[in-house]
Amino acid sequence: TFFHSPQTTTATKVHINQTSPAPHPSDWRLFKNSSINFTFSYPPGLTVKTNLYGMGVADIEMRTKDNANPSYSPNYQILFVPKALAQAAGQDFDNYYSLPNNTTKVVSSPLSASKSQQNLTKLSNATIDGHRAFAYRSQAATATSNDQAEIGKFIEDNDNLLLISGG
Repeated sequence: TFFHSPQTTTATKVHINQTSPAPHPSDWRLFKNSSINFTFSYPPGLTVKTNLYGMGVADIEMRTKDNANPSYSPNYQILFVPKALAQAAGQDFDNYYSLPNNTTKVVSSPLSASKSQQNLTKLSNATIDGHRAFAYRSQAATATSNDQAEIGKFIEDNDNLLLISGG
């Protein structure tokens, strides 16, 4: 398992029930943030940055050393967000979860000034520690064949979502 959170977080109430972290190589580092009550191990080649936005939204960016420029997307990202807030921003978990596997949907955030659109492909549903989840692939609607797609998982925890992605 890539992440470990033994207790419920205060801001978003995300809890993945796992009593002990999965084994990892001895040179890995430990990320721990008490304000979101989240802990995980990560390889030494990554740098980690936490952004707390309020309203229960927290973002953890992980970057390789050659991707230190903040104007580029992080290599890996973990996002905690209340489900209702995600839905208001155009990320409707229930709608995506109910889509047939390998279905692509054009999505845009009603809160975005640019109204940029993404092609979100719901790959498959899953259950992670008793929580509904789905794997997805997302790319800008204007992407070229050379542009890298984001891949990840949305995990539902009651009224909150945990998004883990890379790309």
